[in-house]
Amino acid sequence: MTIPLHIFAKAPIAGAVKTRLQPDCTTKQSAQIAELLLDHCLSQAVKYWPDPVVINTAPNKNDPTIVGLGKRYQVEIVEQGKGSLGQRMLACFERYGYPLAIIGSDAPRITEQSFKRTHQALTGFNSVLGPSEDGGYYLIGLSASCPGLFEGVDWGTSTVRATTIAQATQHEISFEMLDPTNDVDIWEDLLEAANQLPTLMTYLQDQGLV
Repeated sequence: MTIPLHIFAKAPIAGAVKTRLQPDCTTKQSAQIAELLLDHCLSQAVKYWPDPVVINTAPNKNDPTIVGLGKRYQVEIVEQGKGSLGQRMLACFERYGYPLAIIGSDAPRITEQSFKRTHQALTGFNSVLGPSEDGGYYLIGLSASCPGLFEGVDWGTSTVRATTIAQATQHEISFEMLDPTNDVDIWEDLLEAANQLPTLMTYLQDQGLV
């Protein structure tokens, strides 16, 4: 049995990604930071995930940066399609099957152990959730279909994880919880991540941002 890992990532287009880093960064710098985070996520995923890794991107899979990263890491690129984040994640699960894991591209502190625990849990047909410190989650792995899990969620808010867990309870799903970590949404998140990610710190220093 193979268990795919889909990395959800927007194409790093200036003005379309990491907008909450502004005005501390320009739109171009925000896009370059998004690219660095995706690059790091891919490097960790292909190193620690034993099965196929996929870039699941928006708005389309022909963005030159996404294509270049796909070639560099020799991974498949697919498109998320339209709809809310929940609709796009559900479409990914329903299209590519179960068990499957989805991870965000901007959680640079995810550990080797978390990758291994996720794969082990899904191998045993258990579901997994990686809580982020802002009330959301950076990873979700499901072993079976549950469309209701993505309904009624106010995406992008601090209630995402709590609502998801409540929905899971209603559908008799329990999650194995990974270690919490931060994804990169605002400037303070970026500085915290840069202290542990040398390539990101070097970029910020070269740009005169720190």
